Amino acid sequence: MGRRTELHDRDLQAVRGYCTMGHVEYMESRESKFIMSKAGRCRGFTLLEVLVAVGLAASILAALYASFFSVLKSRVTADKALERGGEIRRFLDNFSKEVHSAFYSAKNPWTFFVGEENYKLGRPSSRLSFTSFNYPALQEARPAADLVSISYSVEGSDAGGYTLYRESASPFARQKDGILKIEAVEDIDGFEASFYNGKEWVKAWDASLEGRPPEAVKAILRIREGAGVSEFTAIARVKIR
Repeated sequence: MGRRTELHDRDLQAVRGYCTMGHVEYMESRESKFIMSKAGRCRGFTLLEVLVAVGLAASILAALYASFFSVLKSRVTADKALERGGEIRRFLDNFSKEVHSAFYSAKNPWTFFVGEENYKLGRPSSRLSFTSFNYPALQEARPAADLVSISYSVEGSDAGGYTLYRESASPFARQKDGILKIEAVEDIDGFEASFYNGKEWVKAWDASLEGRPPEAVKAILRIREGAGVSEFTAIARVKIR
């Protein structure tokens, strides 16, 4: 009898702690007592509480969604900026190496060094052509030569911007079928070359008139970034005299 009373009190306390309303009755079984509600059940969530919880969850998910795509967009922008910067650095490095190895001799009719000042729609679009010691240009039916003719020029693109092209060929070739033309830098705002004669920088140069190549060449590459324009400069000396 004392054990039943103890079990009864323990079950009653459990029901009062778990449920907030309703009349309970007790049923006795072989092992213990089971409790059933007669007038009601334990209190759950109301419709208003469910709607508030759903609204809060939706707001949190929307904030996380926006943050995720903001971070993703920033990463894509940073990757494009790094790729663009690498493209510009490679061009300036290669351009400097080619100018370092530029060669002109008045006694050699195959050599030349010509720089022309030009503008397209108000943007500098210099053209530069010279011979330089570079990788051998191998062409069919012609002897291999490490003297290469190199030209840089600006042309308009289909998208409305400008592209700097590099052309290379053997200076001994008399036909244009052996010219290799590639895009040096895409989507530029301008390309300007100037030449140092020992006293000042000039905008044009012709070695056949000057009798020699310039002492140095300065290349300015203009790149549009957003609403502004950034300039990247390389100055290279002609080392072969």
